[in-house]
Amino acid sequence: MLKHLCICTAFAALALSGLGCPGAAPWASLAAEQGTTATSESARPTQALLTEIVAWLSDHYDLPADYTYPELKFLPVLKLASLYRQALAQERNDQNGINEPAVQGSGLIDIVAFYNDKTRTIYLADTWNGGSATEVSVLVHEMAHHLQNIGELKYECAAAREKTAYLAQEAWLNRHGLDLEQEFEIDKFTLLIKTSCVF
Repeated sequence: MLKHLCICTAFAALALSGLGCPGAAPWASLAAEQGTTATSESARPTQALLTEIVAWLSDHYDLPADYTYPELKFLPVLKLASLYRQALAQERNDQNGINEPAVQGSGLIDIVAFYNDKTRTIYLADTWNGGSATEVSVLVHEMAHHLQNIGELKYECAAAREKTAYLAQEAWLNRHGLDLEQEFEIDKFTLLIKTSCVF
């Protein structure tokens, strides 16, 4: 099984070149602009929320209903970007696939979430507080990758693995009258590129 870092919302290559997806997580930049401090423990995802997400993902997608939860780590955005760069370099050294980081803005310093298959860890920006469907949708996306990993599901390429995660994220947003384009500036064409092995 390929060991990947499974990551949501923007191409790693684009992030490395400074062309990441703008608007990926408006809550992260807003918190930074307002000088918001790290999220308190009470605002972190609860076991009840993780259980709801797993049940929902397994009911709606071909993902296992596995209640072995990932470790959740919250880091300042700059530290998150640094850790992602290290993991990306290690994955490249191992010649294994990698998916995309969730970004806000134009580069790696704007990463707000990623999943590491090896350590079964979801890394989120410490500005994440779960206070909106948009924020929770980022967790839904990363939990889809966790279930793919736990279930040892195989995909043609890393981009194909993103398809289920994006579909789940979009559906979660739709439940709340939102969509990927509105919340993350990811239109249908961009989504096709992000989830196709040929690109």
